[in-house]
Amino acid sequence: MAVVLKAKWTIVDYVKNFSYTGGEQTWTVPYSGYYKLEVWGASGGGKSGLIGGYGSYSTGVAYSATNSKYYINVGGAGQYGTTAGYNGGGTGTDHSGSGGGATHIAKSSGLLATLSAKVSDILIVAGAGGGASDASNYSCTCQIAAGSHSGGIQGNRANYDGCYNHSYGSLPTGGSQTTGGKAVSLNQCTSGNGSFGKGSNACTAYNVVGGGGGGYYGGTAGSVGDNCNIFGGTGGSGYIGSSNLISGGGTTKHMTCYSCTTSSDANTRTYSNTNVSATPTADYSKTGNGYARITYLGTSI
Repeated sequence: MAVVLKAKWTIVDYVKNFSYTGGEQTWTVPYSGYYKLEVWGASGGGKSGLIGGYGSYSTGVAYSATNSKYYINVGGAGQYGTTAGYNGGGTGTDHSGSGGGATHIAKSSGLLATLSAKVSDILIVAGAGGGASDASNYSCTCQIAAGSHSGGIQGNRANYDGCYNHSYGSLPTGGSQTTGGKAVSLNQCTSGNGSFGKGSNACTAYNVVGGGGGGYYGGTAGSVGDNCNIFGGTGGSGYIGSSNLISGGGTTKHMTCYSCTTSSDANTRTYSNTNVSATPTADYSKTGNGYARITYLGTSI
């Protein structure tokens, strides 16, 4: 009697990559097990010699059952002009950069800003950079301010031109884990605060202000004072606080951002460095559009 041997299948090198499409992408889990999630936020808008802020990086591990669905929204880069970056970038103005869009993976469908009542379904977020402010087309004493970089626990504070008068108060802040970036009132044109999943839109009185970057909480757009005294848009925050996101399989869940606020807490762990690339690279900040990657680790870690 012949003996029939059944083959034992092994999952090897399963990786799913998600580039920017300008819309939501759906992924169905092919095998039960642990998956490493990696996301990069988009950069804010700028132009040659005047950069938008960089997007940040977030990673962690999640267990997923076969046929579960994930919804991936990859952030779009901010533009020089009024078009905001997809997934939460704030609009810029004619002579400025818009905010970049965050990248997130969730168990519920929708742009990040629509999930405030479904936070438990959000697995991971990488924040986006703020847009640059540019008054170089005007007869101004001060003319340009770069966009601020996105963060992990906290997006970076505003960049400002060399004429900034500190009597206005503290600098505008980036998005945090609980609030959007806070604007500082300037007497010519003041933008609003960032909010959950959304960078604020630029005030339009002088058409020179950059938009806020998207993120778990978005950054604030820039503002304008006397002599075209301007702030750039600030960066949004990342998120790794989901109870479904863990460390394991050689991965410690964390966020990495460019010259940013750090944290050692397990649910907000943030590393700061100055690595940046247009190619999605672990622990590098991102220029251009965002990105997402899901890698199978196995049935145990």
